Amino acid sequence: MSQIRATSPRSPRPCFGDNLSPTQYSKPPLHLIPFEELQLSRSAALDSTNQARCTKVEPNGCRPSSRTGHSAVLHEQQMLVFAGEGDSAINNDLHTLLLPIDDDEDYVWEKLLPEGYIPCPRFGHSAILNGDEMIVFGGGGLLNTLDDLWLYSIMENYWEILEDAGERPSPRKYHSVALSNNEMFIYGGDESSLGNSRAGPVETDVFALNLDTLLWRRIETTMDAQVGGWVPHPLTRHSTVCHEEQIFMFGGFVSISRTTDLQVLRVTQKGNVYIQRLTYAGRPPSTRSDHSAVVHRGHMYVYGGEGDSTRWGDCYELNLNTMVWRTIQLTGDLPPECSGHSAIMFKGKMLLFGGIAGESFVTANRHSEVYALTLDEITKTTPN
Repeated sequence: MSQIRATSPRSPRPCFGDNLSPTQYSKPPLHLIPFEELQLSRSAALDSTNQARCTKVEPNGCRPSSRTGHSAVLHEQQMLVFAGEGDSAINNDLHTLLLPIDDDEDYVWEKLLPEGYIPCPRFGHSAILNGDEMIVFGGGGLLNTLDDLWLYSIMENYWEILEDAGERPSPRKYHSVALSNNEMFIYGGDESSLGNSRAGPVETDVFALNLDTLLWRRIETTMDAQVGGWVPHPLTRHSTVCHEEQIFMFGGFVSISRTTDLQVLRVTQKGNVYIQRLTYAGRPPSTRSDHSAVVHRGHMYVYGGEGDSTRWGDCYELNLNTMVWRTIQLTGDLPPECSGHSAIMFKGKMLLFGGIAGESFVTANRHSEVYALTLDEITKTTPN
């Protein structure tokens, strides 16, 4: 049985596996951008908006049940969906959605039946792709918040629990995860659960797991690791994307309040971690949590999420070089106002799956629909 702790070196992908398409990994490694060279635009709000065409996808096969807080990662021509919270139960099932290369081909759902020990039901966990393996950490369980580490072999259809060591992260859900320099980095999250009276985001320390030795190390975000003396906020239910080996985190909860903060986390070649809060221009999203975000052609796209009294069905674009936001006007088969869903990029399309749909918190329901936002066909229009 091939395991992640094999002696042969791996080539981990240095980004968030559920946000990037395989073609983005064919490029040579990009150089780190020093903070002092990251110029932030102060231009006025743009006088144009963008349009993206939306399509409701109708896959063949047996689709998963309605859920939220699940994970979705892209592996070659398939999207792997694991676990999540349903209407009456927490899941630990695994599904794959075959993605078409051509528009005239069909999307096809299939429920997988892996061998080995199966992870317990969970939601709000992290899942990231490392070659042909998916690594899962933590999440919220039936009674407690979890801190276990699992590996799913895609080629062998096999689950196994990993025996890690070192200074491990505390149990958590709705945290960030990233891969860089053969290490998996964990940041933020929420420790609250039915069996844990402590609520709210965890500390701002970063934890790194060496994927060869399975040894954790804790990285304190001390003043030496600050930029301008700013102290990072503990985050949970935020979005994360990777661009040119810098990890961008947007929105989520800081303590008990939602935010529109945009933070960047950078891992240096020596393994140090730097976190900075960025300023931006243009038309930013409102405060929100439980939204989705992907990266495409140097831009971050944010969809949906929860505000303080409503769910959103809007879409925004952030230029990651100029730090300018603009609104994306959606046309066609519009996705519902939604939170707790997943999103991946595949062949120029942002694919949304599941979540809680409905603008009202009272009448909203979980769903299992798939929507495609065609970002490659964005057209510029001038507002009235």
